[in-house]
Amino acid sequence: MVNFKDLFLFDSIVPVIYKDIILIKDIFVAVYYRGKRIIKKVIYGFNRKNICNLMLKDITFVFNFYINIVVVDFFRK
Repeated sequence: MVNFKDLFLFDSIVPVIYKDIILIKDIFVAVYYRGKRIIKKVIYGFNRKNICNLMLKDITFVFNFYINIVVVDFFRK
């Protein structure tokens, strides 16, 4: 989840036609866009020399949300 639309890759932004609703603690929040994001130079190899980018897919955008969230359970090799 991101809180700033410019964090998406420009050509990956897809408006949500029927607003998705997600539950955060006890608050329902509307999702307005989905897309992809690249976080650059964040993954290190075992030798700490091979630095890679992290591609996140199906990221949601929520207006006025103050924290960016990544769910680690969905990461796969």
